[in-house]
Amino acid sequence: MDLTNNEVERGLRTWVLSRKTWLFVGHDVSAQRAAAALTVITTCRKLGIDPRQYMRDTLRRLIAGEKDLSVLLPENFKPHLADSGTAAERCAA
Repeated sequence: MDLTNNEVERGLRTWVLSRKTWLFVGHDVSAQRAAAALTVITTCRKLGIDPRQYMRDTLRRLIAGEKDLSVLLPENFKPHLADSGTAAERCAA
């Protein structure tokens, strides 16, 4: 295990450089929601998952009534076959 946190600091650099933008997020609750969304997106990228595909699939599962949080976490994400690939690839299959 690395003893440094350089990877984390590099990841934070983007947000620190644009901190003036975050002054106008509107409200504390909005800032917390934005931070939660960015945490999920960053976790997906770190795990090599397409964040958009993860979000689409997770929202579909929530709407369908999924209640088990462990199934919905990015660490356990397994895209459905219908969600993988491009639309052209799915049509060709």
